[in-house]
Amino acid sequence: MTPTPADLDRIANWPLTLPIHYTQLMTYVRGLWQGTGKWDRSEGYYELHATEDDEEVLDSLRDNAVFWGTCWESSNRHGTHVFRTPS
Repeated sequence: MTPTPADLDRIANWPLTLPIHYTQLMTYVRGLWQGTGKWDRSEGYYELHATEDDEEVLDSLRDNAVFWGTCWESSNRHGTHVFRTPS
């Protein structure tokens, strides 16, 4: 599904005050994600393999400073991005 500007704004401004909010955000992102990935909610581990269509979603995650600062673990030039959310 192609994200709308409203989807992207929602991701960038998602409130993250409780651990469950991170899981809810990643569930929302999964509905928009075009690439593949490992979505292990029970462990809070997300290894996302981005396609060109996912760049806007990634930019919105990056714009959410609380999410990116808390959860981002690594990215590589092949489009793999690893996040770990609080449990």
